[in-house]
Amino acid sequence: MLYILIIILLLVVWRVMRAHALQRQAPPPPMSHDMRVIMESKVQFYSLLSESDRKRFEERVMRFLADVRITGVSAEVTVQDRVLVAASAVIPIFGFPEWRYRGLREVLLYPSSFNEHYAITGAGRDRLGQVG
Repeated sequence: MLYILIIILLLVVWRVMRAHALQRQAPPPPMSHDMRVIMESKVQFYSLLSESDRKRFEERVMRFLADVRITGVSAEVTVQDRVLVAASAVIPIFGFPEWRYRGLREVLLYPSSFNEHYAITGAGRDRLGQVG
């Protein structure tokens, strides 16, 4: 009986992992014209790339946006915010074609600096960002 349960558990885990892998392999949607304009005007790294590298960079940005939720904490998240967060995440890993932020599911975007208790008002707000 225990062996049957282990086999069933392994099959379920395999099925979930396979579904997740297939979902991640689906190509991301193409970058919109508005997003491309933001990239050209705000992301110097992008503007210096060759045409083929720009296409690859756009695909990586769109993959990041498909994989990672960007949530505003007491802030509205605009298309520009989403594009700039994704571009900032892709730049350091752009030279590694197969590398992705595995396990990163959400980025929290605050309207300004915050303190160790994540308060966005009051004294002691000296943190502009945090990873964890």
